[in-house]
Amino acid sequence: MNTAATLVARLPRPRTARLLDRLALRAGIALVAWSTRERRLPPTHAEVAALRHERAALQDRERRTALQRLPR
Repeated sequence: MNTAATLVARLPRPRTARLLDRLALRAGIALVAWSTRERRLPPTHAEVAALRHERAALQDRERRTALQRLPR
C-alpha cells in the first residue's frame, strides 16, 4: 500500500518506540491475567462461619501454647 500517508509517516523515535512496546506488553499481560482469573462465587454463609470457627480455634491454640511457655 503505497499512499501519500505512508510515504510521509515516520516511525516513532527509538525511545518512544521502546516506551510504547513496554506499555503494549504490560497491557497485554494485564489483559491475559484479567481474562484468565479464577472465577469463583462468593463464599456461602456456612463457609464463612466455618472459617471463623477455624480461626478462633487456631487463636485459642496459639494462646494456650504461649501460656505454657511462660516461666512459672
